[in-house]
Amino acid sequence: MKQYCDGGEAILEAFRSLGLDYVISSPGSEWSPVWEALARQKVNQKSGPAYIDCWHETLAVDMAMGYTQMTGRMQAVLLHAGAGLLQGSAGMHSAMLAEVPMVIMSGESTSFGEDPELAIEPQWYRSLSIVGGPQRLVEPVTKWATQAANVHTLYEHVVRAGEFAQRTPMGPVYLNAPLEVMLQEWTPSDNPRRVPPPPKTRATDTDVERIAKLLVAARNPVILTDSAGRDPAAFTALVELADLFGIPVGGRAAYANFPKNHPLHLSAGIQPFLKDADLVLLVACRAPWYPPSRKPTTGTVVAIDENPLKGMMVYQSLQSRPLSRGRGRGLSAPTARGREGGRHRPRQARRSGGAVAARAQPDDRRGARRRGQSKGWRQDRPAGARRRVA
Repeated sequence: MKQYCDGGEAILEAFRSLGLDYVISSPGSEWSPVWEALARQKVNQKSGPAYIDCWHETLAVDMAMGYTQMTGRMQAVLLHAGAGLLQGSAGMHSAMLAEVPMVIMSGESTSFGEDPELAIEPQWYRSLSIVGGPQRLVEPVTKWATQAANVHTLYEHVVRAGEFAQRTPMGPVYLNAPLEVMLQEWTPSDNPRRVPPPPKTRATDTDVERIAKLLVAARNPVILTDSAGRDPAAFTALVELADLFGIPVGGRAAYANFPKNHPLHLSAGIQPFLKDADLVLLVACRAPWYPPSRKPTTGTVVAIDENPLKGMMVYQSLQSRPLSRGRGRGLSAPTARGREGGRHRPRQARRSGGAVAARAQPDDRRGARRRGQSKGWRQDRPAGARRRVA
């Protein structure tokens, strides 16, 4: 029985350094070094990620994706080699489109039983080996894909993969850790490092000032969003911005972006108001209208997002001019500028957002009531809410 740490311990130590909560896996026998490291972690009562075993690779990737979307904390996924990696590729594609970070790994073979010192099982030679390496299979559906070729680089490779996955634009990162690498002896560092959280992007002061001026000058602004609610700070900032300037909020919701009981929440009902909009704020909105080039308004379009231009989309046409980075900060900063010296327009003076009901068709009382815009609804709301729709 061996009495040394191997590459499995290097991988688990990297997961600890990244602060991961779970290792979610649909594994094959190649992951035995990691299982042994997890067993040592439990016996030695050492802190570290818990292990979750799944019956299917897509489920493992989807669980990691859902956990990260709910908590904002990246996780690791260990998949079986070859076909198992392909089984998980559908989930990887979804994570790529949703910009969800995760470290995905599979363990291939490089010796195919020819090394007399290693009793490698025959399935890699017969059916699991991939010409050019497994990273070729998942390059289109991951942010970055590579191989750790040596146990001495394995720890830093995994840490780097985790750091890279969380940098803007976020997304899944794939790392191939060959079984031969994991079986090699590894010496832990005397001073293991704790990986700092990824930096936050923010809008420049110039962008903030430009957007604030556009908001103050706009008569018919609207907001479209599909994933602002991914950031809790952006959710709060979006409500403050809409309230301050009386701007209706709509779009296709991938998250809970805006309170549904808010009088400015229009969801898909915002489409009729886009034609007259002189300012459209795209807040974490990657595909505001379709076809992409059919911009429904002649007004100015401003994109506010951590990563407005999506490299994972084959084609994207936002029809926007100014671009601003950041979600929470990108929204709260223009709101603060608007409050300075009362620079925002009173809600009563606005035709858009503050007067949504007035822009509805007179005979569309049923639709107005459904959107919370009918006359009866206004009489039942507090005075502040009445002003928003008067």
